[in-house]
Amino acid sequence: MVMSLKKTSFLFLFIVFLILAILFSISSCSDEQKNYFTEKNNGENINLNEGDIINVRLESNITTGYSWELSGETDPDIIMLESSTYEELQKDKNVTGAGGSEIFFFKAVSAGKTDIVLEYLRPWEEDVQPVDIFVIKVTVE
Repeated sequence: MVMSLKKTSFLFLFIVFLILAILFSISSCSDEQKNYFTEKNNGENINLNEGDIINVRLESNITTGYSWELSGETDPDIIMLESSTYEELQKDKNVTGAGGSEIFFFKAVSAGKTDIVLEYLRPWEEDVQPVDIFVIKVTVE
């Protein structure tokens, strides 16, 4: 009888631990989703806390000379570009000129409001309008 009580207690604790692990895993996924943005989020308003990091992934094809550039409209005292990178599509590496994505990592550094404005253009061309513009309105608390 003592042994079955120990087994029952162990099983109960194991199930509680498993449920907590699943809930923690789900909440971690939702935090990652909350801070991950694509073209679908263009024009949205977002709220961040100081220290939050967000990831913006936009389709791009740098082989054409076009790339996403951060506009001067973004206030770096509120949200700062920490880094960016380019990832090629992995479908067929033998295809010349295949596109990919540019990924930008921003950090909310102080309270305030600003827009993250990214422009798709050829950086060397002067007096030419961007082909596309991506904007997220940011409030940092």
